[in-house]
Amino acid sequence: MAGGRVTPERPILLLTRPEAGSRAFLEALTDRGVTGVTAIVSPLFDYEAVEHALVEPGADLIFTSGEAVRHAGPGAGRLAWCVGDHTARTAAAAGFVTRNAGGDANDLIALIRSAKPERKLVHLRGEVSAADICGALSVAGLNCSDRIVYRKIPKPLAEDADAALMGKTPVLLPLFSPETATLLVDQGPFAAPITVCALSENVARASVPLDPVEVKISAKPDLATMVRLVAGLIA
Repeated sequence: MAGGRVTPERPILLLTRPEAGSRAFLEALTDRGVTGVTAIVSPLFDYEAVEHALVEPGADLIFTSGEAVRHAGPGAGRLAWCVGDHTARTAAAAGFVTRNAGGDANDLIALIRSAKPERKLVHLRGEVSAADICGALSVAGLNCSDRIVYRKIPKPLAEDADAALMGKTPVLLPLFSPETATLLVDQGPFAAPITVCALSENVARASVPLDPVEVKISAKPDLATMVRLVAGLIA
């Protein structure tokens, strides 16, 4: 209607984590009352296990992802130093006694350094790591080594995801790691106006080549805060 208020176009929500994680994110949005959104699930990678040496008996573990927990075997009361809430919950469910940094890799390093554990530390991680946690802990005089227990296998965008990114409708894109951002950059460039919701400053920097119209950074690098951020942009 002439002179009437123009309603902003609702964005397409593009989720690029593996299927289970993307569906869980959608469920969390629904729990916050977000409905009627057009969502496309197009995982940019799958996980593949990597053979690795067994962790020494008596060592404490360091986890920076829930996926690493799934390659650690039963917790059986072992101590696990965890980067954030989601990882800590996953480790606790597997039987680990957890110490939660509640933040990012720097927070985890600070937590462990302040505690000065005497036991050997083993960081179970993916093939690509955003931070050299063992390096930082070793410099502080702690006994730490790492094990690569999984890798990400890149996947091409699904046809509907590619069409959305080449279209005119705004795309809302949550990104949880610099590696995932880079996987998407490698499949560009794209034409759609993209708003990136980044888990951290590092993720935001990795998303710059996507040429987003806007980048929003989560107030905390955890799943619940990301859900709140995305929900606020859709509502």
